[in-house]
Amino acid sequence: MLRRLILRNSRFAAISDDIAREWLALGVPPGRLTRTASGVDVELFHPGPSAVEDELLPRPRVVFTGRLHPQKNLPLLLDAWVEVARKSPANLVLVGPGTEREALMERSRSLGIADRVQFVAAAPNPSEYLRAADVFVLPSVAEGMSNSLLEAMATALPCVVSGVGGNTDLIEHGVTGLLVPEPTPTAWSAALLSLLNDPEEARRLGRAALARVEREFALPAVVDRYVALYRELIAEERGAR
Repeated sequence: MLRRLILRNSRFAAISDDIAREWLALGVPPGRLTRTASGVDVELFHPGPSAVEDELLPRPRVVFTGRLHPQKNLPLLLDAWVEVARKSPANLVLVGPGTEREALMERSRSLGIADRVQFVAAAPNPSEYLRAADVFVLPSVAEGMSNSLLEAMATALPCVVSGVGGNTDLIEHGVTGLLVPEPTPTAWSAALLSLLNDPEEARRLGRAALARVEREFALPAVVDRYVALYRELIAEERGAR
């Protein structure tokens, strides 16, 4: 009954190709489906110096921002960090609240990397932590269109993300970041080390990520898309009277 009621809607919005496929599988006609997007405030999230630089473990830093939740697959990241810590001086910073915090801290201790992993409680303004980072990482098992990823791209960070959901809409492998399709510690450590060992390539990916956000996902661009959609719906309603 709920499905039948939902399908009466005159238009459906999808913020990723993955969600668009789910709508179509539920029976939404293609002509009633509109691709939209999440937006990011590029006035708040931008490259530059950070006010929290001295509060963090030394550079180079790889940062994750978001919930410490099973969906984010952070145990895999810690497993991969064993090899990253062995082959580089990089430190990992996990910024955010969540039910998995204590378990992740214990895992980092059991893996012998507790001195190379820093946990930061929920930050009202994660932009400062992004500006204090050299690489952004997001190993989620599922994503719609990640606000954290958009914020990192707007900060011109090279992003290493899982090849799932909306991540694949935002990141073109080797162009605006790196996609890691294999959920293995070996694949993740290799991807992270490739950028930590090649700062110029990391900067190139970060610049390309920023350019794409400014072009397609800055709030004014996203708002314009929604305004155009609402105007179209209003015109259709008026024409039906």
